[in-house]
Amino acid sequence: MFRDRLEELARIKEPSARSELVRLLSAQYADKLEREPSDTERFLFSSLVLDVFDQLDHSVRLDIVVRLARTDRITSALADRLATEAFDLSEAILEHSPVVTEETLVDVVRNRTDRH
Repeated sequence: MFRDRLEELARIKEPSARSELVRLLSAQYADKLEREPSDTERFLFSSLVLDVFDQLDHSVRLDIVVRLARTDRITSALADRLATEAFDLSEAILEHSPVVTEETLVDVVRNRTDRH
């Protein structure tokens, strides 16, 4: 059933379907608590999100951040990218992410808004 829904969304070309597909994948990925993802799974998931992030609805972007900010289930590349977003999207990453790099944190302090 879940797989069928994902396949159906993948066939639809509309941006809202893409957002829903990534939201569902993110929820499934974040909620798999019985084991840690492998490095390959972490890389593939993060790469997928990085590739389509600009195309996602704001609510889906926020959902990804909230679900994954406190975890090490994403790569530093994704955490660093999320840290440079608008403050409402970057706040949780900046406060809690164990994988955001110090270099990005320094850059955010120097170049982003006071809220950041």
